[in-house]
Parts: sequence; C-alpha cells; structure tokens
Amino acid sequence: MTSLPATRSILLTGAFKRTGHRSATHGCSISELVRRERLGLSENNDDVIIVFLLPPERPYLTIEAKATDPQKGEIQFLKTKEKAKEILPSFSTAQGFAIARVPFTARIAVEVRVNTDHPQFLAINPEKNADSLTSEICVNIYPAANPDEGGAMQTLELKIAPATPAPPHEGLVAFDLGNTSSTMVRMPVIDPLGRHPVDRIDLVRIRRLGTPGPVPTVLRLSQYSAPRVPGEFSTGECEIPSPGQARDGSQTAWELHGIKRQLSDPANEDPKVIVNGHVIEIPKSEPAQLFCSETFLGFFRHQQSYPQELAITCPTTFSQAEVGALKEAVYQGWRRARGAREQVVNEANRERYEEGFRKLLGEGSVIDEASAAAFYFLFKDFVTADGRVPALRYVYPDGINILLYDCGGGTTDIALIRASFPNESEILRIDVLGRAGHRKFGGDSITVAFYRLLKAKLAAAVDKDTVEFPDDPAELREYFLDPQRKQAIDAIVPTIFEHLDDLQNFEARDRRRATLFLWDWAEDYKKALATAEEDDTPDPPELVAGTDLTWFAERIRKASGGPGLTGQQLQNHARNCGITREEVNALIDDDIRKSIEYANHLIEAHSAPGTARHAQAEAKEKELRRSPADVDWVYVVGNASRYPRIRELMKDSAAGLRVRFLSDRLADVPPALLKDSVAKGAVLALAVDRVNFGVTVQFDKEFMNRLPFAVTSFYDLGLESDDKLYTENTPYDQLQEQRIRMTADLRKQMEATIKKQKEKQKSPGADHGLTLQLARKWPGDTEPEPYLNFRLQHVPKADLLLGFDKSGTRQFYVCEDSSGKNDRGEKVFGQLSQPPLYRAPPQVGDL
Repeated sequence: MTSLPATRSILLTGAFKRTGHRSATHGCSISELVRRERLGLSENNDDVIIVFLLPPERPYLTIEAKATDPQKGEIQFLKTKEKAKEILPSFSTAQGFAIARVPFTARIAVEVRVNTDHPQFLAINPEKNADSLTSEICVNIYPAANPDEGGAMQTLELKIAPATPAPPHEGLVAFDLGNTSSTMVRMPVIDPLGRHPVDRIDLVRIRRLGTPGPVPTVLRLSQYSAPRVPGEFSTGECEIPSPGQARDGSQTAWELHGIKRQLSDPANEDPKVIVNGHVIEIPKSEPAQLFCSETFLGFFRHQQSYPQELAITCPTTFSQAEVGALKEAVYQGWRRARGAREQVVNEANRERYEEGFRKLLGEGSVIDEASAAAFYFLFKDFVTADGRVPALRYVYPDGINILLYDCGGGTTDIALIRASFPNESEILRIDVLGRAGHRKFGGDSITVAFYRLLKAKLAAAVDKDTVEFPDDPAELREYFLDPQRKQAIDAIVPTIFEHLDDLQNFEARDRRRATLFLWDWAEDYKKALATAEEDDTPDPPELVAGTDLTWFAERIRKASGGPGLTGQQLQNHARNCGITREEVNALIDDDIRKSIEYANHLIEAHSAPGTARHAQAEAKEKELRRSPADVDWVYVVGNASRYPRIRELMKDSAAGLRVRFLSDRLADVPPALLKDSVAKGAVLALAVDRVNFGVTVQFDKEFMNRLPFAVTSFYDLGLESDDKLYTENTPYDQLQEQRIRMTADLRKQMEATIKKQKEKQKSPGADHGLTLQLARKWPGDTEPEPYLNFRLQHVPKADLLLGFDKSGTRQFYVCEDSSGKNDRGEKVFGQLSQPPLYRAPPQVGDL
C-alpha cells in the first residue's frame, strides 16, 4: 500500500471519551493526488471511481466525502450497496464505505467522524495500547473506463492519528441554569487583543446543533436504563430540543420540564415518565444532571476542550441546601460528560472526587442571579464606560446603589447592590446589601394567563352557546375561578388530565399533547404582544405553522360532540381569539405588584437607621444608611421582563417602585442582555482575582453562605410569630444555638398531644412522637410560612436547644439540654415539609 504523506496523520484534536462526534478533514484534487503518489493513472482519464473503506473493527468511525468539479458542481459520495453496484458492479464489501465516480479534475473533501460515545470507543484503554486509537482507512481508486481490471486499481491508506484527550479550557466559564432557559459563557484570562474583560465574554454553543446563546431548559428523554450496578450512573439517550421541534406535542420521547425546580424540591416523590412505552421512575435530581451533561457535551463538541473552572448561578432566595443540590447536579453532569461511570462516592475514590469538585466549583463559584446581573451592568455601564473608574468616583463619591429586578421563567429575584471605594482607597468594593424575591412569579405565570385566555376564547369560538367570554377584563379573575365554567371550557377544548393516575392512558396522552400544543401557542402570543406597539393588538399567531391540525380538530369534535372540524376550520376559529393587554393584565397584575412590594421592602429595610443585615455589618452601618431616593439605578432583566406591564406598574405613582426620579434611573437594557447578563456577570465575578480590570475589585464571595430568610419561631411552642430566632443574612457559620424554654404549660400540651396519638393509633409499632414545626419568613413577606418539622419521640425533660450543624449535615437541629451544663441529648434534624413534586405548568394537568 502507498501512504499519503499529507494525510498520514489526520489528528482528531480534542477527541475525548463522552464528548460526542469528532471529525477531521482532508482535501486535495485528483490530479494532485495522482501526481504526488505516482499512481500510474493518466491525466487524460475523464473519470475515476474512488472508494473509501472503513475498518470493520472500528464501528465508531463514519465517513463523509464529496467532490467538487468546476463543470459538474458538487458530487456526493454514496453509502448504500445498491448504488455502489451501479457504479462498480464487482463491489461486494459489507463494511462502512463511501463511493463515487468523479472527474479527474475534481477536488475531494473527506471528513472522518469518531463517535466518542460509542461503547467500543469508551472501552479503549490507550495507556495499555498506544496504537488502539489509530485507524487506517483504505482508499481504492479505479479508472472509470475499466474498473474491474484488477491491475488498474490503485490503493492508498489514510491514517488517523491517535485521538488525543480534550485539553482543559484556557479560560473561565459560567453556567446559568435557568427555570425555562439556560446560558453558558466563556472568557479568556489572557486576551491577545487587549480587550476589556466585558468585551472578552463570548456566548457558548451548548447544544449539539444551533447557534451560541440560551437554550430551553427542557430535556427530551428517548431511552433510559437504570444503573445495572448500584452506585453507577444510569444510561440512555437524551437531547436538548431545537426551537420549534415537535411543536404539536407529538414527540415520541418524553419531555422533562421544571428541571431546576425539581432539583431543589423538598418532596420525596420522584418524577414518572414514559420511555419506549414503559412507565419508569427516575430520581428527581437526575434530570438536572442529564441536562447539565448535555450542555457540557455541547461545550466539548464546539470548544474542543472541557471547563476546568466554573461559576454557576442560582436564584437569589436559594438556601444553602438548595445551593448544595445545584452544585452537586452540575458537578455530576460534568463527570458524566467526561465519561465517569460511578455516581456514589466510596472510600476508594472519595478524595479524588472531592478534589475534582473543589477544582471545578471552588470558593466563590456560586453567585445569585440578581447579583450576577447587577455585577455585569456595573462593569459594562460604569467601570468600562467613558471616564471609567475616575468618572465613577467623581460622579458617585459616596458610592453607587443598584437595584436589580430579575424576572425569569419561574421566579423573580431582587437584589440591592452597592459599589464604593471605602476610605477613598483604590479598591472598588462590591457588596450585596440585601436580597428578596417572588418565588412563585415569573414568565411561566404570564404564559399561564395567555393559555387560559386562549383556551376559553377558542372554546367560545367553537361553541358560543355553551361558553360565553366576559366583555369586562375586571371580571376575568372570578371568571376563571368558577369550577363549573372551567369544566365547560374543558369539555370543548380538552386539556385537563390526571398526570400520574395512568400515564399510558390514551385519553390522557392526547390531552397532554393538546396541552403542550396550546402552551406553545400561548408562548408565541405572549412574545407577539410583548413586542407590539403600546396601542397595537396583534393578530393571534398561527397555531402551528406548517403543522397538520387535523388531530387537534378531531379532539375538539370528540369532546364537544359537535360537527367535525378540519384543521383549516380550527385555524379560522383561532383567528377570532384576539387577546388584549387589559385581559392579560387583569390576571397578572396582583403578582407583579407583589414583586414590586418585595423590592420596596428591600430598599426601605436597608435605608432605615439601625438596620443590621448580618453580624458583620455593624461596622458599616453609617455607610449603609441611605434614603430610598439614593437608589441610583434600577435594572430590570430576565426574559419575562420583556412583557411591558412590569415596567408600567413600576412607574405607577401610587404603587410603583419608591425610587426618586425613577424614569431617569430606570436603565435601558438591550434585549440580548435580558437573559445573557446573568451568566456574563457570573464569569466576571469568577475573574475578579485573575483578570486585570484596570481597578482592584473586592467582591463579596460569601454572600451565598448566609441565611436568605429569617427563622421566626416554633408554631407548636406558642412563641410569638414575630420572634426572630435568626435574622436573614446571618452567615451560616455564625448561627448560634438558641434556647427554647420548656415551661410546665408546654410540657402539659405536649403530653396531651402524645396521649391523643396513642388513643387514636393503638397498633403495635405506631409512631406516637411529637412534631415541632419551625417557621421562616422571606424578606418582604408579612407572615411566616412552615419551614422544618422536628420529630421527637418523647416530651423533653429539659430545655430544647435549636442550632445549625456547621461541620456536618449543614442543617438545623434540636436537641435536649439534659443537664443545663452542655450535656446535650441526641440531635434531631429538621425535615422540610413535603409538598407535591414540582411540575412545570404544562405538565401539571390542570390548565
């Protein structure tokens, strides 16, 4: 055989286990190839037949080739045996190949792809066999005039050099895992162009196909197998769907929504899905792991490297336990993407596991979303603006306060950020003065409003005698609260289903499909109305462009018992479902106003004299006592903030934001930065100690290590609800034990409770313990909510001590102070209340 010198080493740079397909290309002209290799073919030949043959022992290889000729244009190589025999009658190989008849003057481009997820590739151990990743591809060239004359065939050999492991990424990476969309960015530490750090940040492609930018936080699961050995990862096939993919909800794979919320959900219940016709239950933390793994696989594929240092973002109101669950999911997803097989850490690999965790997600790696966005705009609009730091110091000699309002897909996060030069130093100090948020309002809440309006109006358009739609928007809240009306609407447009009763029920399946279909329609309408001119009411968007609506029309006909509908008739009905801003506003205004109240409370709480945010803040009190009017800038971000009603209510003179000169201080945020600013701010925060910003920056990296809410009281112990056992923003490591006095009256009350349990449950082994419920209050809330349940097996004989385990579980506990001299009983750790498992609105089944 003859080897091609130029292609002897087609290096697959970045090829690495579990990183998706890798490829290497080579191109040259036929005449150049013949002359260089002295193949003995005459340049007078009009055509030649070229066959690329893959080695059968390398099933993870595929090949793509094409020829380009000035006269005949592009010529594709064929890969089926029937077509091959038409070109070369003697062709008989069964292995992978590509064949074509091409002009002698053509140029050929060859691409070899390696599926690094293939089990046989994963089984290769290059340390034991240095040549195991080297592949040789045979190239047979025949003169087209007499291809079956064996002596005329010429053979070459293309050699693929060993696939090298993907190197670590030479830069910093940040990942914003959102409720409805997610973003990843990267920033080189050293920039040869000398650009400012803000200009170095690039969006990363984190989907196998598509452009850089946010992707939906949705996972489409097509195959799933539980671990064969306890402690290993599950296996399967999943992907992040492309925009518009399966818009009519007819996908065969199961879509997982609400991934982030389920990750921090206190419910013990695990999600159930249907994969390949079987109902399976998967751990609720696994969808987030799989989604993160897919994003890292996309990063590997397009960057040909893997992140070695990462910043991640979380909602501003996340507790330490929720932050821990997020970090674990991201790290496990990163390990999955890099080929790790075991999930459970044992003593043999614990040290290695923890070292890898620290390297990827080290100190200060988690930043809350509102602070991250504020951090980005601080640098973009002030530190890097005209005049830069000197101008910032001159215009804001006492520092600058920024209020960041981040309305995302599922929650609204609010943070008050202060940047200052303490003691007139050259150090720019950035502090998070406080945080708040509406944990139940976001973009999904607005889409739900559109969904309900569209469903009701479509039902009224199909059967106006059964469903009447109110003319006055003020009546809409009561309208949708009427259960009989809800049932009547669903009888015409059937979308309500029982999520878990029978996942394989065909009726429920069709209703789920209809729900996803209408949800996408509502999303499109929301975007259209959000971008329309103030006085303009856009026409309803097409239900699904280019999709056959017969199935949905048939569902409506069966439900209503009316005459048959065609897809076109259904589309015509949909055109009568116009929605006005007043109708949507009537359903969402209360939640928007509540989020604004949270922001006002935050401003006032950190301007009132004597306010103590946490134990270390006392020395800064004089610096931090500023009036609400001293909020210098307000930034409204998050994809949901595109909806104009949010800014309208903020500017309301009676119930809006209490910030003086708000119209002048409400920053203009470019649409592209409404979502991207969070990830970009996170990577800047990670870069503070590594990149030359032109100013020394001190960033409060311990903010996420503070209690995000106040712990108020034990409901069951008769304490006043406003007695704060722990104040918000107290560092977890400074939470001191609190003594709960056990009075004679309390003991009698507890004894009576246990006695009633014993009388009610007399069976052997019945639990006759006592549950104490701890309450918490989020910033801005007027009433506390249940937080933790402590199960005691007997009435305490002495005072109870409430504390926070700072070294082990990082959880609150109670124990009995049996002697009063630090002789403590066994610790009982609190368990979160168990609400139903969180599901995304289109998968709940009640829309």
